[in-house]
Amino acid sequence: MALTESKPLPVERVDMAADDQALAGMSIGVVGAGPAGLAVAAAAHNYGAKVTVFEELQDPRRGDLRYTGKSFNLTLNNIGRQAVGDPRVWDGGVAVHGRAVHDLETGKVRYASYGGGSEDHLTSIPRPALQRNLAIIASDAGAALKFDTKVVDIDPDKATIEYQQGGACNTFSGDMIVVADGLHSCADKMVAKFEGGDLNIRRDPKDYVTATISPDAGQFLSPHHLHYWHGSNNHSYTIGVPNLDGSISVLFISDFNDIADGAHPFPDASGARERLARDFPQLLEADPTIADQLPGRIRGRFHYKATTHFVLGSAGVKVGDSGRAAPPWAGFGANTAIYSAYSLVDLLVANNGDPGLTLPMYQDHHCALSAELLEFVDDHGDFLSGRVALNPGDRAKPALLGLLQAAAIKSNVYVPTLDRLQL
Repeated sequence: MALTESKPLPVERVDMAADDQALAGMSIGVVGAGPAGLAVAAAAHNYGAKVTVFEELQDPRRGDLRYTGKSFNLTLNNIGRQAVGDPRVWDGGVAVHGRAVHDLETGKVRYASYGGGSEDHLTSIPRPALQRNLAIIASDAGAALKFDTKVVDIDPDKATIEYQQGGACNTFSGDMIVVADGLHSCADKMVAKFEGGDLNIRRDPKDYVTATISPDAGQFLSPHHLHYWHGSNNHSYTIGVPNLDGSISVLFISDFNDIADGAHPFPDASGARERLARDFPQLLEADPTIADQLPGRIRGRFHYKATTHFVLGSAGVKVGDSGRAAPPWAGFGANTAIYSAYSLVDLLVANNGDPGLTLPMYQDHHCALSAELLEFVDDHGDFLSGRVALNPGDRAKPALLGLLQAAAIKSNVYVPTLDRLQL
């Protein structure tokens, strides 16, 4: 699809308030302490709002931050980094300057840079480390973070949250509720209740299984490139991203069309070696011990998700994957989630903390962005067997910024966040 060039947009601008206490006196409840929820907490509190975050899982500042196989590395580009604007956000990440495509037939590696400038890179960071960093930033800003807390119900008209913590039932009451609890959101069932909203979730046809190439084996691989290995058929490939310790986190991606949906493609170590030798031979050669990791690992599948209504009631809104989600084929997931958080806060500040003015603008902008983004990512679904594999240097450098600008034009809402985002 065509991308919008980086230039001033012929849409109505919304300018930020100069007062760093523009949201003083406002109380915001955030459901979910992922990247989007914690970004909302940090940004809003920096403008004087009182923010409370509710998260069912444990505090990432106390957890094991190593790659565990239960999640996968996220990649921040300039959009995500500049939206936060705090270098602590990528602590524990590694700069990735381009692609390394491993040719199955010749064994050669083709390297391609993402650009010629010092900022033309992605930051690969394990999800637990990113969440730890954002939790530190939000806490330092003054937000109240309630981990090990289960949200029971929300009322987006009354701006209340019912939650359980330490066996006790409590109620939060504020001025606005931000739902940022991921793909399977507690607010999904509410979408149809408000202004005829609809929700569409569909599974990507390919599944994934995660593993890690050990630091000893990873030392022979570039520590500053995203690695792509072709499978032995058109249905299988692998993505590898580097970690600071020299290991490589990998996604084995395939439709696994020779087994039943839900069956495990790597049932035991022997079966794992057999499938690796057949479908992913380069990975078995790179690290023969990887077969021992795979039995029992979750066979997951990425989803596309789009809501027609990000706004819930008069004082509720969905940000991040709770409103829009896509497979990582274009690498935009974490960056657009963080962008959604900062765009919401920037619109609030521009409108002096008035949800009645802010939420319709956020709704229009992010509905337009969903249409642009999901079409773009869907078009990249088989990129390993297409243009990236054939032309590893092919990268639309302004792609994400172009999508954001296209959404601004379509929605006639130019959010202040765009003023500080450059590629």
